[in-house]
Amino acid sequence: MAIASTTIAIAAVTVAVVAAGVGTYSAIQAAKAEEDANKFQKKLASTQAAQANLQAQAEADRIKRRNRIYRGRQDTIVSKSGVNLSGSALDVIFDSQVQGELDVLTALYTGKISQDVQLARAQQAGFAAETARTQGLLTASGTALSGAGSAVGASRGFVTTPQTTTTGPEF
Repeated sequence: MAIASTTIAIAAVTVAVVAAGVGTYSAIQAAKAEEDANKFQKKLASTQAAQANLQAQAEADRIKRRNRIYRGRQDTIVSKSGVNLSGSALDVIFDSQVQGELDVLTALYTGKISQDVQLARAQQAGFAAETARTQGLLTASGTALSGAGSAVGASRGFVTTPQTTTTGPEF
């Protein structure tokens, strides 16, 4: 019967060690997958931030071009009409230029806000990647330690206690 209990103890230790190894490997791989996903999100958000900036600049350039065309049309209309560029005619032209410049600044500001949001997302994803890695290592360490504890507990079956037989009543 001693062989059977020793065999069971060896099997229990083996199962505990294998389970700890599989659990540790699994925790590390899951953490790596989450870290990689968050690194991808960081790169994606950084790219989107750069695109937001480029789109804002393109929109600002489009508005500037529109404003130049509009100003040229105003100058043509004023010249054809023979109106003197002073007083209210000049005020209208000046107002149009100010509004046009405000449109440009609004486009750039909107792009900057969008860029900042994407950069914040990128930063958050970077932190999440670091956290995933750390959490995975801690989980793997805990799994390994738990498995070691299980193996030690299972190995108690190896220890045999001397058995004494008594032939008579103990006093």
